[in-house]
Amino acid sequence: EELNLGDPEQVASVRQAIRNFKLAGQFRKADALMKDEKWLEAAREFQRLGDENPDITYADKVYYNAAMAYKNVKYYDSAAQLLERLVTEERFSESQFIEESLSVLAETYKQFFSFDKAISAFRTLYSRYREAEKDERAYRLGQIAILYEAAGNYREAALGYEAYVAAYPGDDISATYLKTAGD
Repeated sequence: EELNLGDPEQVASVRQAIRNFKLAGQFRKADALMKDEKWLEAAREFQRLGDENPDITYADKVYYNAAMAYKNVKYYDSAAQLLERLVTEERFSESQFIEESLSVLAETYKQFFSFDKAISAFRTLYSRYREAEKDERAYRLGQIAILYEAAGNYREAALGYEAYVAAYPGDDISATYLKTAGD
């Protein structure tokens, strides 16, 4: 027996509205956990929401929030995995969270001595986000040189310090970097 439930487009529209309502409720629940500083619960809820609904338009925000919550409980690997997804997956290429995600990743890599990854992240930040504030751009360029030096690649470190001095000759740290490049 065939049920006549109405126009298929209207039924699809109602189903989509119901789904959006449920998703909004799940997002509010995760957000409330975050506001209550229940970081691990919030992280898991945000991540579940993103994993189970990869087509939602705010998946980038969901994963970013999950990563920041994981970071707050020092689950750095879990945070880094989500941030890496945000900066590498094509579906997030226009996300407003890419720059901040890459910045957090760079600092995390640096913290855990993944110098090559940190250098790559800082280099991408420096070259891609030219509209960043001068201090932030200078910091990123300086970190590249510092990390090369920490990794024992003194030639690249010297070139990095020289690039910093050329880009920011008036900065207080430039003289120190110039001396370091000469050593």
